[in-house]
Amino acid sequence: LLDYSVPSLFGLNVYPLEVMVEFSASNEPARALLYALPLLLLASGVAWLCRPGLTRLVMRSTISVADDTPLLRAPGWLRVLQAVGMGLMALQVVVPLFVLLSRVRSARLAAEAILSSRTEIAHSVVIAGVSALMAVMLAYAPARALVAEGRARGLLWTATVLPLGVPASLVAIGLIVLWNRGLPLDVYGTLWMPVHASLARFLPLAALILAASLARLDRSLLDAAHLVEGSRLRVLGRITLPLMLPGVLAATALVLVLTIGELGATLLVVPPGASTLTIKIYNYMHYGASDAVAALSLFTMLLCMALAGLGMACLLRKERAT
Repeated sequence: LLDYSVPSLFGLNVYPLEVMVEFSASNEPARALLYALPLLLLASGVAWLCRPGLTRLVMRSTISVADDTPLLRAPGWLRVLQAVGMGLMALQVVVPLFVLLSRVRSARLAAEAILSSRTEIAHSVVIAGVSALMAVMLAYAPARALVAEGRARGLLWTATVLPLGVPASLVAIGLIVLWNRGLPLDVYGTLWMPVHASLARFLPLAALILAASLARLDRSLLDAAHLVEGSRLRVLGRITLPLMLPGVLAATALVLVLTIGELGATLLVVPPGASTLTIKIYNYMHYGASDAVAALSLFTMLLCMALAGLGMACLLRKERAT
């Protein structure tokens, strides 16, 4: 609903694309906001309707799949749908990978395309790495608030979920309005803008993952650690974070991969003269450079798989050590 990059490659003018075009033509943020208001209300409404389910999912206590009675009693038609869904997920990985491999006709040309894009690759890796680290650090406080008891928890959940319904183009427009005003902290026109865009889009997802990880911790163990250690900072570093390591790695990997593939907001806020790997692929698609597109897209897939594999290796190593 909120993406315009893929439809635009096929010549389809979807609503989020029109929002970006309207801002580019008028340079009036208020006009773009009014133009995007129906889409914003619809997407935010859907996100708000998902809030109760997300709350139950995150706050659910740890339980073994083998002991999950509802899953064991699932009807046959539901298991068939699950098998079909798993098959479609596998096809979404295998088919693009096979097509990209078949389009790379020459290893030499593919290497040249990748080497000529080393600046864009470096930008993408730096932006994704900084965004992932900052997202995990910034998401811990709201994650604790999401699992804490209190009257304001419902409001906090709403404030966390609603940003998921903001179109990427509107996020970028808001950041431009925020920073393009001659502030003492000169962020506009630097690579901090795409980092800020990724944080604005993906920080809620990192907070939800960390909240799920916190909800599964043994509270009695943490209370005992506070009595022994005394210092909250030492308990956080020696007890809480090591126990949350799977959630931290999951949040980091998710923000990394999503930031590397982010286009909707980055396209508007990337500084002049700079580019990311996704933007270069997007531009090449319009120029018809199919060989270079295949090589760079394949490199992007392998890069994301390598990052995910590195996170899995770190997690397995930690589990063996414990």
